[in-house]
Amino acid sequence: MLKLIATDMDGTFLTSQKTYNRERFKSLYQKMKEQEVHFVVASGNQYYQLASFFEEIKEEISFVAENGAWVISKGQELFSASISEATFKQTLKILAEFPKVEVVVCGKNSAYIHQKESQAYFDEASMYYHHLKWVADFDALYEQDQFLKFGLSFPSAEEVPDGLIQLNNRLKGELKPISSGGRDVDLILPGTHKASGIQLIQKHLDIPQTSTVAFGDSGNDLEMIQYVEKGYAMKNAAPELLAVSDCVTSLTNDESGVLEEIEILLK
Repeated sequence: MLKLIATDMDGTFLTSQKTYNRERFKSLYQKMKEQEVHFVVASGNQYYQLASFFEEIKEEISFVAENGAWVISKGQELFSASISEATFKQTLKILAEFPKVEVVVCGKNSAYIHQKESQAYFDEASMYYHHLKWVADFDALYEQDQFLKFGLSFPSAEEVPDGLIQLNNRLKGELKPISSGGRDVDLILPGTHKASGIQLIQKHLDIPQTSTVAFGDSGNDLEMIQYVEKGYAMKNAAPELLAVSDCVTSLTNDESGVLEEIEILLK
């Protein structure tokens, strides 16, 4: 029996314009409540940004934010990752070897962008990180926040595959680089991902793995889609996700593909 629905946001639940059909979702969410199905938002984005899409119900649902680095269920924190000071500073040294890569350092209180980056990049990042600050020195940041992950943007999506290989070689397992879609890559602690966040929520709410479905579209959804009982890749998903999914949505994210499948699941 279905008891948990998890969904990625960008390229999955949201349209290309970062919107969703709120009236349709409101009706489906009421059905979820009636059938005691828990709703989980699972994304690489910041918690504050994710919560802004669900202000009226954010204390009722769960969030796997920052690609599993921060997990909140019904307003209660279940987990938050913490990158060690040594790993934090070593990673900054390694990233200095990639001068064309734009960097967001992701803390629990805020995300941070170096003053050397452009205003255009700050504006782009602010769509995904609603708490975002300029800083003059990343090295001096560590005492000011708890750090969850690093967010990187390569000059183009074509440079990501080679960049992932280079980062894997340089990071030596201290952090794991994963594709977040397009030109974006996240550096996260090993063992931290959307599936690990869903596992924590399942344990907290006493929901079996066999009662869980999930929707995704890119590389950072791989563990989640493979872990749940039924993993849906979006019609517009990356090839590597389509290859491991149990199902493919009949519609794209721009056609409310997730809502269409949820409606079928709740019948």
